[in-house]
Amino acid sequence: MASNPCPFDIALSTPRFLDEAQKLDAVLKNYSPLQLKRLMHVSPALTQTTHDRIAAWGRLDKTPAWYSFVGDVYTGLKIKEFTTKDLEFAQQHLGTLSGLYGILKPLDAIHPYRLELGYTLKG
Repeated sequence: MASNPCPFDIALSTPRFLDEAQKLDAVLKNYSPLQLKRLMHVSPALTQTTHDRIAAWGRLDKTPAWYSFVGDVYTGLKIKEFTTKDLEFAQQHLGTLSGLYGILKPLDAIHPYRLELGYTLKG
């Protein structure tokens, strides 16, 4: 099921490397909360949230990538100010690197996750 906070009637797309993301998810499902904490260097609360998301990944609602991301970089993007034309252009010409999904188009439907680039996963 996809949740679409996009204010326009635009179809969501499928991430190009979804099969690879599913393989990475399978590896992450084998990590304990302590292993995730050590890998990601995050607080205990964020560790638990991350562990819960990994456990539920694939069953959680999907949202468009650019409407899912938070943080200073994405706040600066101002996605909520985009027009239909802006989104259509971005969908055809722009991408975002993702630690889990590889490259994402703005309207690729994704599950919530936390996996930054630069982590080394065994398996």
